[in-house]
Amino acid sequence: MPNVDSNNECPTNGLYSTMLVESMCIPTKESASDVYKILMNALQNDPNFGTFSKYAQEIGVVWKEILYMCLASVVISIIYIFLLKWITKPLLYCSMVIILAMFVLLGAWSFMKRDEFFVEGAAE
Repeated sequence: MPNVDSNNECPTNGLYSTMLVESMCIPTKESASDVYKILMNALQNDPNFGTFSKYAQEIGVVWKEILYMCLASVVISIIYIFLLKWITKPLLYCSMVIILAMFVLLGAWSFMKRDEFFVEGAAE
């Protein structure tokens, strides 16, 4: 609990003794086991704790599969980065050629349509 008193003393709550560390009141070494028991009782009485403990237990059972998935992710990423070495240049050059062709076609289209935009009496 935070220490809000200006006298640098921790308030007592009757359940366990605390000591001042920096600006926080933490349980003493002697009362740590009591605090642990209080917290575990509070968590076990919480209806969501049963779900959490079930998931935590399942992680302990399927740790090998999680490890395989992590390794597969690393291998797939390395293969993807390795393939980018050959895929990136052709993709870049193709996109540059397509952009150049589009600009040439836009220029040709604009040249063919120039008579539609001719204004009578404008300076030539």
